Amino acid sequence: GKTTLLSLLLDRRRAGGELLGRTVYPGRTILCSEEEQSLWALRQPPLDFGPELIFHRPLGGAPTRSHWRHFINDCCEFADRDGPFELLVIDTAVAFMPLFERNKRTLRWALEELHTLTLDPIGALILNQSRTVHRPLAAFADIVIEMAIPRGNGAGTRRRIITGVGRYPGTLQSV
Repeated sequence: GKTTLLSLLLDRRRAGGELLGRTVYPGRTILCSEEEQSLWALRQPPLDFGPELIFHRPLGGAPTRSHWRHFINDCCEFADRDGPFELLVIDTAVAFMPLFERNKRTLRWALEELHTLTLDPIGALILNQSRTVHRPLAAFADIVIEMAIPRGNGAGTRRRIITGVGRYPGTLQSV
């Protein structure tokens, strides 16, 4: 469900549009995905991510502080060289952020490094599947969106219940 929702968001970012009853503005996005770019290409058509989507993956191997710092620097260089971007997507947190130690200090450091990017008007969308880092990420986030399979529908359904909580009054509550 998370990749489907992300794919729809990226499609709407190309020219603007609507998703889940909310306006999506067009703009440049950097996508840091654990899925290969060739797999994303299979989603086009029917979706169209357009030329404003930049695929970028940090150095391989287990995510370390050094890899994370290099990734943040790369994102800054993209903005300096190719012009600003408005959204950074990290799919998933555990795959790229230095969280393997489950150390709260390391997670706090990684989020502070990420915050240096969001001082410009840049949003960060962090997809997370790990319950062990849920609370620290939720404390950092302005909006937390959770997806769940509706009860009684079994694993075969593509339906999801999406709920959100956030600091802003317009945060989507449930859909």
